[in-house]
Amino acid sequence: MKFSRGKYEPERLLETCTVRSSDIDYLHHTNNISYIRYLVNQWPAEDLSKRPVRVIEVQYAGQTYEGDTLQIWECARKAETPAAERFAILKDGNSIVNCAVERRWRKPLNC
Repeated sequence: MKFSRGKYEPERLLETCTVRSSDIDYLHHTNNISYIRYLVNQWPAEDLSKRPVRVIEVQYAGQTYEGDTLQIWECARKAETPAAERFAILKDGNSIVNCAVERRWRKPLNC
């Protein structure tokens, strides 16, 4: 998947969350993996087992800190990469993280 650097247009608010102390790295910023965790938490475990994440591409555009309130938004898909789900994490209306995710259907196990 080629990362689309075009503008991410938020369409639907999925969740609002607060950065917790367990999300902070040794420089007192939100750890990059925490942003991925916020995103992956948008799917139920059963859905992820049926359609696991194949590729995640992330563009970090800002920093957040303990106590900051973040909004996770689903964004419009791009015509050139229709299989990629697109998300943005915003703080105070400003984009902090843009993310494109491809998931694939898992073949059922024949037991």
